[in-house]
Amino acid sequence: MLRRIDPAPGGWRRRAGVGASRLLATGRASLLATCLVLTLAACSGDDEPKPAPSSGSAQASESAPVTTTARIGKVSGRLSDARRAEVLAAATKIVQAWVDGAYVGDLPRTDVTAAFADFTTEARELALKQPAIMSNAASGADLESATITASTLGLDLVAARGRAIGATARVRITMTLAGEPERTDVVAGRLFLTPLKGKWRVFGYDVRRDEGD
Repeated sequence: MLRRIDPAPGGWRRRAGVGASRLLATGRASLLATCLVLTLAACSGDDEPKPAPSSGSAQASESAPVTTTARIGKVSGRLSDARRAEVLAAATKIVQAWVDGAYVGDLPRTDVTAAFADFTTEARELALKQPAIMSNAASGADLESATITASTLGLDLVAARGRAIGATARVRITMTLAGEPERTDVVAGRLFLTPLKGKWRVFGYDVRRDEGD
């Protein structure tokens, strides 16, 4: 049975599901994030997706790390394999910093600010206001441990003049949580990235969280 997770900062509130995972709590950072989605959809990619080496790892609380399966997805515009790999490595590092800082590590804890160091100020502020989706902070002292059991990342790119100018990281993270109650959660969605002052940053996101028995 799936339950909807209410994004209220005060904690977990559960409602009976409707038999599908479509009824989900969703956080949207800004209109700009939606604009990037439209841009990606409008561009006709002239390059076929090519596999790239997997990189990064999701650190589980008190357990062996789980390797993230990372790959290049759709590419709109021309971009060399070397530059694709560079952006994939940067995006994987950002995603892992978020996952490690927001969902696992020393638990319980409520301060997860460091998890969003690679987010822009606006995106970080919104993520901190959605602790039931973007982190495990809403669980507070009820959460004893969290273990990442699967982590995948697919990166869609927009390129111009041989350089990546935008990226969408499609993520799916499965974790088991021990505490009150014990459960398995799936965090999935998209992070929207742009290069700012020579470094990739998350400026928007569209992320949902499932809870299953």
